[in-house]
Amino acid sequence: AARIAPLAALRTSEGQTPDRAVVRRRRVVGLVLVGAAAVMAVLGVVASGSLAAIFLILFSGITAVFGLFGVLGPVVVPALGRVFGSVASRFGGAQWKLAAAEVRRVPQRSASVAMPLLLAAAMVTFFAVTVGSAQRVEDEFGSEPRADAVVVDAGGRALDGAVGAAANRPEAETTVVLHGVDVDQRDADGHAYPVQVVGADAGAVREWLTRQGTDAAAFQPGAVLLGERHAERLGAKLGEAFTVEGLPGGARTATFVGTFTPSVLDHADVVLADPGLAPASKVLVAFRPGADPAAYQAAVRADLAASPTVLVRTNADVTAQSQRYLDLGIMVLMVLLGLSVAVAVTGIGTALTISVQERRKELALRRALGVTKGGLQGGVVAEAVLLALVGVVGGGIFGLVYAELTLVAVGVFTWPTAAVVPLLVGGAGVVVLAVLAAFGPARGASRIRPAAGLAAG
Repeated sequence: AARIAPLAALRTSEGQTPDRAVVRRRRVVGLVLVGAAAVMAVLGVVASGSLAAIFLILFSGITAVFGLFGVLGPVVVPALGRVFGSVASRFGGAQWKLAAAEVRRVPQRSASVAMPLLLAAAMVTFFAVTVGSAQRVEDEFGSEPRADAVVVDAGGRALDGAVGAAANRPEAETTVVLHGVDVDQRDADGHAYPVQVVGADAGAVREWLTRQGTDAAAFQPGAVLLGERHAERLGAKLGEAFTVEGLPGGARTATFVGTFTPSVLDHADVVLADPGLAPASKVLVAFRPGADPAAYQAAVRADLAASPTVLVRTNADVTAQSQRYLDLGIMVLMVLLGLSVAVAVTGIGTALTISVQERRKELALRRALGVTKGGLQGGVVAEAVLLALVGVVGGGIFGLVYAELTLVAVGVFTWPTAAVVPLLVGGAGVVVLAVLAAFGPARGASRIRPAAGLAAG
């Protein structure tokens, strides 16, 4: 008799756990789904930089959510609640242990309540990390040397000779006309990937690269320059012959004489000293000190009024566009946060109300054993806090992992970055809202009279 747990003795038939065979099947299915998600995540990392990698990470995330928090939710959520409860009980007393026990007693309900908040935390963390990392990459990209302005056709059409003349205004210190073509190049393993090859006047390229701090003295007709990553991927060696595949008129072989930072030439991969490689595709412009980019942009557009599809893109335009995208991402993040938290917190309040009604005998027994009204209220609030912590922390970790996997899938290798303080403040706010949502059920629990509650069937 001394070994009978009060919670087990007072458990109703509705609160019984499922049959062991059902639980076992559920766990097997959940583990299979989690394993499949892990395999897809690994394949996505292996295929980094391709469209398939993004879809693999996407389906991996969906499968992981369904397996880890859907099928295995009645296992994962109570386990997390037990961890938080054991830590909190060292400071808050036995009511935290009882709260953790209640979370474990009806695992299906606990998992259903924590799921919306967990998904909300995962989405918010995912967007926060991806937006923060994108901002970091943009800052790093902005610090790289690049053209002050780029004149290009919006539809990718060839530029006529008037464009080069219009771009060469007094504000421009140096200009270079690039004749670009997109081809497929094979690496040593036989894998083909897209490459942007440009041809240009050798003297103009030397002058341009020298101004950008790149040594291009050896760039002459019959030579080729490679982007740093492109050269590394292909294992090209200085002074040796290098073949560029897929060009109009067939492959060409030239002597590899040096590398350059791709941003210097608007992300070209290969440069040949041949202006006749293809029609002119863009003009790169470097301004004189003190030049007004807006005035230059307006003047070139006025000179090219007969060519409305020709764009003059300055660094200020690129920075402003990137900031607009980031601002839009932050706005979406805040909307998702507000809607998801509202739904999740409402679910916590509703679940606690139902829980209090189902546990009238248990709560009445506690009152009969000397637990105060404040103690009962504190226990209900503790349950709300545990469910909120499970959702916020579990979802935050899940969102962080898949944000990093997504960055790797798109070919961005950087340490995940996010605004930590707003995330912490938001998480604390969710816990506070969960406490507020628990006030109603807590007051209902404190009003249960011991005699009436124990007499209830």
